[in-house]
Amino acid sequence: MTTTDAESVGIDQDIKDLVEQSRQQIDAEKQKEKAQQEKELRLLRESRNRWRLLVAGAVLFSVLMFGAVLFILNQQSQLSKSAADLAAQLAQSRSREVAAVANNLLENGEAEEALLLGIIAQQGITGTMQSEEVLRTALDAWRGVASISGLEAAASGIFFSRDNRYLLTGGNDRKARVWDWQSRRLVWALGGHEDTLVGAALSFDGKYVVTASKNDRRVRVWRMSDGGLEWEKIHDDVVRSISLHPGGKWLGVRSGTKIWIWDIASGVLVGKSPYLAESGAQLRTLSWTTDGESILAGADDNLAHIWRIADGASGTFNVPEGRGHQFTVIGAQQSPDGRAIVSLSTDLLELWIRKSISSSYEYVELPDSRNTDGYRFHALFSPDSRYLAAGSANGKVRVWDLGSLEDRPIQLAVHTQEINGLTFSPDSRFLVSGSRDGTIRCGIS
Repeated sequence: MTTTDAESVGIDQDIKDLVEQSRQQIDAEKQKEKAQQEKELRLLRESRNRWRLLVAGAVLFSVLMFGAVLFILNQQSQLSKSAADLAAQLAQSRSREVAAVANNLLENGEAEEALLLGIIAQQGITGTMQSEEVLRTALDAWRGVASISGLEAAASGIFFSRDNRYLLTGGNDRKARVWDWQSRRLVWALGGHEDTLVGAALSFDGKYVVTASKNDRRVRVWRMSDGGLEWEKIHDDVVRSISLHPGGKWLGVRSGTKIWIWDIASGVLVGKSPYLAESGAQLRTLSWTTDGESILAGADDNLAHIWRIADGASGTFNVPEGRGHQFTVIGAQQSPDGRAIVSLSTDLLELWIRKSISSSYEYVELPDSRNTDGYRFHALFSPDSRYLAAGSANGKVRVWDLGSLEDRPIQLAVHTQEINGLTFSPDSRFLVSGSRDGTIRCGIS
């Protein structure tokens, strides 16, 4: 029994030792694990601190770099601005030099070369006052546009001779002038009138110039050969307008309440008739119909009238209700082919067209025919009857293509003041306008 107890006691001690060792080992492992965790936590904290420092450094670096970039860009901007200013100055200087060369070419009559240099100076280099001016002048010269000096205003008419050689203008200074169109040289200045001219015309054979003045009641016929006076007639009343007969031999004069018809070459009175006596309307400008049998005229009753010479029959051109002239009709004209008639007041242009010579005229409403700027003097057809032109108070000319009645007119800004005269060249290639700005302009139609 004793031996057995002793052994039992020894076994228990061994178990206790084993347990103690296990506990110590577990504690050591826990300490080791705790130490490892603390180390990892410390490393993590250190890592986070380093990351925060790195981020802070990066942010600081970015701020510094951004500031540096702004500084550099500002410096570059200032340098670029200076460089741009210098480049602009050099470009302007170069543009002026090219414009000067273009001006020299213009003086030598080389319009096309001057135009090319003008385009280079204005658009290829940079725009300056000099390049803009030379480009405009060169373009005018290249297109055949002329500015004639020594002209008060083309107030009473502009006419080409049938051979395109001469241009006649009537001025507000009581004189008519004949110009050589090619050289722009003044040939004759025809005066002697005591009042403003109301008409000036060239005879179709090119032998005579006709001038008419309002209050001095005179109509004068001058010789083209020497600028001398061929004959003169003083009428009973003020002269309002004149018109050449299509046959070229007669001159129609509206004076007082009568229309006088004179033989241009001899000055012999061909006929004298009262006009529109039954209507009481006062006629304005006159024009012959293409067949030479009737006279068209605008009147202060806001209508266009037609008067047949042979029997005195007369009529008017009326428009649909709600339309029509609201002011005095200042002009009426028939197209050379006889198929169209136009009438003009300060606010409106009206057109009638017939499909054939034997059919009746029908009213046609043209696009942009009403003009808030105000028309001036009468509209006219081109000799080939293709175009219709009218001048405005704002210096613009409207041109309609009668082959495309639905199309809007071309507007040409050719003058700085109101237009007082228009004419087409006999071949219909040129449209010439005169203005109170003292210039005559010619464009290709």
